[in-house]
Amino acid sequence: MSAETQFGANDSMKIEGAMADAKAAIQEIAEPLKERAEEIAEQQKAAGTDRIRTLATAVHGAARELEGEMPRVASSVHGMAQKIEQTASTVRNKNIDELIGDLDRYARQQPGMVFGGAVIAGIVLSRFLKSSSPVSPRQTPGA
Repeated sequence: MSAETQFGANDSMKIEGAMADAKAAIQEIAEPLKERAEEIAEQQKAAGTDRIRTLATAVHGAARELEGEMPRVASSVHGMAQKIEQTASTVRNKNIDELIGDLDRYARQQPGMVFGGAVIAGIVLSRFLKSSSPVSPRQTPGA
C-alpha cells in the first residue's frame, strides 16, 4: 500500500512539474506578444490623438469664420474645439490600461450614451464603406 501511495505522490509531482514548465513556456511566448501589442496600441493612440488635434484645428477654423456674423455661436464652437483638444491631451497622456478603465467606468455610468455612440459609429462606418466601394459591373457610369 505504501508503494502505491509513493507512486501516486511521484506522479503528482511529475504532473505539477510539467504544468509549471508549460506555464513558464506560455509566459515566455506571451510576454513578447503582449509587449508588441502594447507598442502597436501606443502607436495607434498617438495617430488617433493627432487626428483629434486636426479635428480641433478644423473646428477652430470654422469658429473663426463665424466670428463676424455670429459671435456667440463662434464662441461656443471655439469652446467645443477646446474640449476636443483637452480630450486629445487626456488620451495622449494616459496609457492604454488607464483609457480602457476610463471607458469601462463611463460605459457603466452612461450605457445609453455608449450604445448610441456605437450605433452612430456603425452608421457612419457603413456609409463610408458603401461610398468607397468600387462601382459594380451593373452600375457602369454613363450607361
